[in-house]
Amino acid sequence: MAPGRPQLLRQRFRECTLAMPTWFCSRAVFDRVGGFVETGPGAPEDMDFFYRHLRAGGTLARVPEPLPEALPDQQSRGVSAEAIWSLRVAELQGSLLDGLPSFSIWSAGRDGKRLYRSLSTANQDSTQSRVVAFLDVDAGKLAAGLYYNRERKLHVPIVEWRFASDARYQPAVICVKLGLHDGFEENLASLQLREGEQYWHFC
Repeated sequence: MAPGRPQLLRQRFRECTLAMPTWFCSRAVFDRVGGFVETGPGAPEDMDFFYRHLRAGGTLARVPEPLPEALPDQQSRGVSAEAIWSLRVAELQGSLLDGLPSFSIWSAGRDGKRLYRSLSTANQDSTQSRVVAFLDVDAGKLAAGLYYNRERKLHVPIVEWRFASDARYQPAVICVKLGLHDGFEENLASLQLREGEQYWHFC
């Protein structure tokens, strides 16, 4: 089932909420946002526009009809994955994490640890109960029990994914890609959590 308008907004931190080649908007929307900030090749100007549109109170909708595919020589193909990641993390922090007393990261794997290492010093700080834990399903990671941040000499607990239902670990920022890991969607659904309140998708 395709996501509706509220879900598109709740999933705005994901890597590809709505791909730019499928966009269309009124000139009034474009002018209100201020157009694209073109800083040169390699800049994720479409994602920057997307976030500024949402911060200005803009909405999202999906038209359930096929649209033309992206051209092979479009400029967005020259944007680095690192530039996109950095902008996404900045938006996640500025629009969500900086205003939270604490949160957990669902996944002690590659993407979860990468997000953690990309956070600001303040948001990494487990001593101030900012990142309270990593949530995971992997028995080996759970047996280890801790993730050690060598740079800051901090330990972050690794606990079972079911703890996402405990208010102490909410909200959870999910760094598990949808549709790629057997059982993940079923595990998440079994907790009956509210998206946009008790958890947010990032990957």
